[in-house]
Amino acid sequence: MILNVLLQHIIEMSVNNLKKALLLTSILFGMLVNNSVCAQKVNKKLIGTWQRVALKGNNPCKIDQRIVLNADGSATLQYGYRFEECEQTEDHFNSWFHGKKSATVNGKKKKLEVLLLEDKFNPVNFIVLKIKKDLMRVSAFVPEGDTTYERTLIFKRI
Repeated sequence: MILNVLLQHIIEMSVNNLKKALLLTSILFGMLVNNSVCAQKVNKKLIGTWQRVALKGNNPCKIDQRIVLNADGSATLQYGYRFEECEQTEDHFNSWFHGKKSATVNGKKKKLEVLLLEDKFNPVNFIVLKIKKDLMRVSAFVPEGDTTYERTLIFKRI
């Protein structure tokens, strides 16, 4: 019940205030996965470094991304490692989880395959569309200018 009220509030708010709607969406997604990331085992098939492919856009440094999934359950997002002119930065996460989580979408229960990178303040959530050998296709919200769009991102194991 609370989730449905929160979701309706997000929909109404997104028209007027995108930043607040995105924050509430992040909170809602966290509630859906019940903060159970730390208690889960890591998926050994995904351990390693995944680099984003198909770099398109005006700023190649911003979209040059790597996801490093460690065997100890920690993770790192790296930016700007492919091009010399880019500043290299990293975001560290205490834990990561890959698996299916239940969610209510349009009043119907669904199982979503997710990849979650968590720390106390800045979780990153991906909806996994497909994983095939060394390619992973995910859906994520990506900031572009003053707004955020849902995008499909493709990562290749390196």
